[in-house]
Amino acid sequence: MAENRLNIIHVTSEKSPDPFFQKGRTEQKKQLQAKFERLWLIDPERFNPLRNCMERERVERTWRLLTKHVNLSKRPHVVDIGCAAGIFSRRLRDAGAQGHAVDIAENALKKFREIGSDHIDLKQEAMPDTHLPDQSFQTIICTELIAEIPQQNYRLFFAELARIITPDGYLICSSSIDIESVGGVEKLIELVQSEFDIIEDIASYHALYLRLKRLLNTPSRFIEGWQDPKTKRKEIAQLRGFNCGWYWLNTPPLLIWFWYACYPLTNFIHNWLRNQTSCLLFLEKVCRFLSDQDGISNYLFIAKRRSFPSIHPDEIPQERLSRKEVWD
Repeated sequence: MAENRLNIIHVTSEKSPDPFFQKGRTEQKKQLQAKFERLWLIDPERFNPLRNCMERERVERTWRLLTKHVNLSKRPHVVDIGCAAGIFSRRLRDAGAQGHAVDIAENALKKFREIGSDHIDLKQEAMPDTHLPDQSFQTIICTELIAEIPQQNYRLFFAELARIITPDGYLICSSSIDIESVGGVEKLIELVQSEFDIIEDIASYHALYLRLKRLLNTPSRFIEGWQDPKTKRKEIAQLRGFNCGWYWLNTPPLLIWFWYACYPLTNFIHNWLRNQTSCLLFLEKVCRFLSDQDGISNYLFIAKRRSFPSIHPDEIPQERLSRKEVWD
């Protein structure tokens, strides 16, 4: 997760809103919506939470954490924000929840309806500017979403969740953590604690697994760069220092045949690894032992809205009378 600049928060008056600030938020929302509408058309599989063993494990950990703390039949008003095609929403409904599902993309909701949306209320909304009613949900599921919004809206994200949750409600939230960054979990916790108190958390240590997959994907990256100059330029623009030079050195014809020779084996292992939960869990144990917090790739937590203590009237500071008022 990138470094957060959270010292200054823009506050506008309801009577005289800043038109430039509002226009910027509106444009961000339109651009984000267009991005996800396009992605749902060209690559809907990327939004499938069951597409590989790591995502399936995340879903199961989310479900276990939710059902450990929340009885869905007694706290039925649940909303799944960032619902995609509704895999988790339908699971909530089947467990007795009065399901509501929200996504920014109409193409996602269209897929949701095609698969089945009986007894689930669907809405097209975008965080952090939804039109959902105040204090309307006893449980909120909002996983893998915060990293998709502009960085300057991170605090607004949790403020919006605090607005729509009931005072005694539960929030289930998660985010991927950049395994190359430092302090990503601490920064996320700091954001959460501006509005919520974390009850329990689960950190997934999949950095070793992800690095192994990245290594196995090396021949494919070099071959794509050699075949498509546009892809090569894009890769080089994103890399820095040694990594940039290494990529450039490995994409001319002299070395590309070596990577062609390696590709069948590495691609086979890479695809095999995608669905090996036992291997994922073994590498997680190794990663947790070797790297401590540096190996965290995903942070999942359940939280309740922070309650601020009320002030007794006797404790409210009284304005002292001026000398003139005392004599008068």
